[in-house]
Amino acid sequence: ISGSQMAAKELSFCPGSGSQVTECVDALEAEIALLASLKHPNIVAYLGTERDETVGTIHIFLELVSGGSLSQLIA
Repeated sequence: ISGSQMAAKELSFCPGSGSQVTECVDALEAEIALLASLKHPNIVAYLGTERDETVGTIHIFLELVSGGSLSQLIA
């Protein structure tokens, strides 16, 4: 751990073994894998993921970019 700040996103899904939940989580994991493979100075860096199936959450940890939202910068 570097001690630097990061952004965390929490996504909730219904814990269980239903096929719809499995498909949703598989699609999300594919998107996370794509995000992890992107390396460019203009793309927020992916730092890691934590999945807790007992409560049905996935945490995605990203590089913290300060300065407001993109929509504020281009308005």
